[in-house]
Amino acid sequence: MSDKPRQSVDPDNSEAMPETQFLAAAELLLREHASELFTIGYAIIDNRNLALQALQSTIERTIQRALQTRAAPSLPWIYQRIIKDSRPLKRLAPINELKPSNEVDSRLWRSLVSYDERERLLCATFYALGWSAEDCARLLKVNASAVRTQLSIFERQFRTAFGDLPADREGIEASLRRRFETANLTAAEVSEWIDRARQAAPQTAAARTERISLPILFAILSVLLVILCLSSSLLLFGADLLRRFQAAPAATRPAPLVQIRRAVPLFWFSKPEEISLRLHESDQLWRTLWIDVQTSNYGPAGYFGAPRIYRSQAWISLPDQSIELFGLHSQPPSSVHTFSEDRITYSNPFLNLTLASEDSPSPSTLIRNENLRQMVFPGESPWMLRKGAFRAYDTSQILNISTLIVDWFNEFGQREARLWIDSRTGLILRSQIFGGADFSLLISDSIVIEIQYDQNFPPAHLSTEMRNVGASPPNNPAASNRVIEPTPTPVLTASIRQAPRTEPAPPGFDPASSQLVFQFPNNLDATNIQADTARVPAVIIADGYRLAETTFGLPWMLRCERSPNRYLLAFNTGSDGTSIPDANLRWLDLRDPSRIYVPVPGLNVQSFAFASDSRRVAAFVTTSDENTTGIYLIDLILGEYQLVIPLAEAGSLVWSPDGESLALVGTVERGDPLETLVVHVRTGQISFRAGSVGMSEPLPQDWLIANWGVKFPRQMGGLEECAGLSTP
Repeated sequence: MSDKPRQSVDPDNSEAMPETQFLAAAELLLREHASELFTIGYAIIDNRNLALQALQSTIERTIQRALQTRAAPSLPWIYQRIIKDSRPLKRLAPINELKPSNEVDSRLWRSLVSYDERERLLCATFYALGWSAEDCARLLKVNASAVRTQLSIFERQFRTAFGDLPADREGIEASLRRRFETANLTAAEVSEWIDRARQAAPQTAAARTERISLPILFAILSVLLVILCLSSSLLLFGADLLRRFQAAPAATRPAPLVQIRRAVPLFWFSKPEEISLRLHESDQLWRTLWIDVQTSNYGPAGYFGAPRIYRSQAWISLPDQSIELFGLHSQPPSSVHTFSEDRITYSNPFLNLTLASEDSPSPSTLIRNENLRQMVFPGESPWMLRKGAFRAYDTSQILNISTLIVDWFNEFGQREARLWIDSRTGLILRSQIFGGADFSLLISDSIVIEIQYDQNFPPAHLSTEMRNVGASPPNNPAASNRVIEPTPTPVLTASIRQAPRTEPAPPGFDPASSQLVFQFPNNLDATNIQADTARVPAVIIADGYRLAETTFGLPWMLRCERSPNRYLLAFNTGSDGTSIPDANLRWLDLRDPSRIYVPVPGLNVQSFAFASDSRRVAAFVTTSDENTTGIYLIDLILGEYQLVIPLAEAGSLVWSPDGESLALVGTVERGDPLETLVVHVRTGQISFRAGSVGMSEPLPQDWLIANWGVKFPRQMGGLEECAGLSTP
């Protein structure tokens, strides 16, 4: 990466400079840096003719400033001037038609499409012009360390864009010089523009001072006095009106309503802060709503097969009423959630679960399903609660509703989501979530297939289906009438992930150090089942080698851990709300993965973690007896188990490095608040007890767990954990 010194003339100390001298200094700056100024403007506008227009405007304003101040403007001032002159012209620029001439340029230039103004300026100045990081930081008005951090992000993104193509530093710079083209201006052209600027700004302007004549001054003061008098009268009238309203009997006051206001629609040029504000205030822009959403979940990285397709339907009346149905798209709804008069009810026959409780209205009490909740209440979505930025991408329509398509980038510059936002209400009408190592893998795609604002009463069939779900016995789909028929949405039946080509593992192949992928059936019938989700046929692939076909759990409800020696996989399945859980702990050995072992049949294991010996597993087991619900130690080889300590709840199980203790988050007695506990495994004694901490919070340094060198608290692993793809 070149870090070339740049010549500059920066005559800030030009007091009493003769007129010809300060003009000559300004003109010298313009001549020496005209090409750089053009490139800066081009990086913003992305159109050659408009960039030249911005450059001419900057030359005129620079000459005018020199004549008015009788001093040559500084070079930083001129750089900021070209940025200001370019921004208004960006909206006039047509789509860039610059065509890459080779595959390297094609891949690299495509990666620039989502960059914002600052990122494009940094690419143009650092790579194409060869500025130093410090010079770029001064132009962008940020710290040099922030520039270096962004440059390291560029390096990773460029490597990803190139893929298998060779690309060194010089190749990147050459490609970006071609992308952010220079003007190739001649000295005669620049001189001509400077001469025009001098003619447009007479030298007498330098002696002008802005004075306001006395008549004009008196007129302005008179207008201000009139405005002041009127404002005082209005304030007195308003205060009197407020006193009358407060004194009026309660029966005559209007009943409180949810205040609905109209907002200016979002457009493709809306700023990130305007997009964030619209999502934050979305629940102030509508009152009642009926919504039907279909979600295709394509599974995590390491999964190959058909997606699992869900359907969520809800009627919401702000601030305190809702009905919500959830289930598989191909089946009747499997659960119903309602909120009314501060009372929550939930029924799910598949889980043998019926709950009722009291709570105050909030997004989490009105909508239970997390995916639906972040679409209906986007102010509560992770894109609003985490560090990152929105960037407008395009406009579109969904169900004849105008939407703004935006990308959300995390704090490291990686795109994690693409959202279709109702430009008026801020509701998210479609969301695509990306994951994988470089966030290029589509994880899920949710789209609204029916929506109705101002739906003051729930649809009749919604209430009918709600009663059917509540009356259905477990695992009896025939008991529910299919009142709500599936709506075809071809956009969500996207292509099935195809597994990589494989070949048989060679003799003596050791899978311990391999990353795994799992090839499941390529049909929706296999991946959208409601029972036996832990016994789906799957092929385990290690580094491109086919190990064996076995039975495994579907990734949407899989709990999975890989042993420290990397040979054993322990797993079982919970429920995604549409399936019957299978909590029997199973395990297999990658050296012979076709054989599945169930060490303790009938044991209801909710979470588990391997000990350092790769043989024992600590597990939280629930039973019908509170005295036998707790932490168990299971020997996978012998199939033996023993109760370590009774606990009402336990999760986030983490072993100490010496294998003597187990840290967890749980409760000793039912109903107690969650605590952080450290249990000595051999004695079953609690050796440490403190309050719970969040997943992203640092541990206090005086806690013993802080010295173990492990992540705590932690979520139960899934398919990515067993595949060896999860982050440490």
